[in-house]
Amino acid sequence: MLTSVFIVGTLGKNENDYRYLLVEKVPGLDYEDDEERAKYDYFKVKHWSNTPSAFNRLAEGRKVALKGRLEEIEGETYIIAELYREF
Repeated sequence: MLTSVFIVGTLGKNENDYRYLLVEKVPGLDYEDDEERAKYDYFKVKHWSNTPSAFNRLAEGRKVALKGRLEEIEGETYIIAELYREF
């Protein structure tokens, strides 16, 4: 089953083969005691191709919109996406 996504968030750390995307949680709800974890949801994002892209070269902290799909790889859910827009 293919699940497509369109997601807006802030770019996080670049790891070996994926990048974190931080998406703000709904304000006013008590999620956890850890302030950083309570503020954002963390998603692992892979570029849809293995070629270098603008998505991988953007600086940490940039706000972006991505379009792509969800995919499970070795028990973890990733967003396989491409850069739609940077703000």
